[in-house]
Amino acid sequence: MRKSLWSSRWASIKDAMFSYKKDKNDKEIRQIIDLRKAKIAKGTRSSGEPYFQLITDNLEIKLRPETLEEYKNWALILSESLKSDE
Repeated sequence: MRKSLWSSRWASIKDAMFSYKKDKNDKEIRQIIDLRKAKIAKGTRSSGEPYFQLITDNLEIKLRPETLEEYKNWALILSESLKSDE
């Protein structure tokens, strides 16, 4: 079983496409996920911190925003991204 590792990354969503890179100034995008084709799950760490999980056929990524306010903003954005395909 692989142990989960939490690393800071710079993430963004544009036109229902989620992408992330190592930091804001990094030019290399590490991953792109079409949110219309992904499953989005919510979870809570043992410490009580909420997170999102993006699941595709070949990838699972956990996202833990730094603050509760940021979590709420991401929840709204992710929800809107899913609706954009309807």
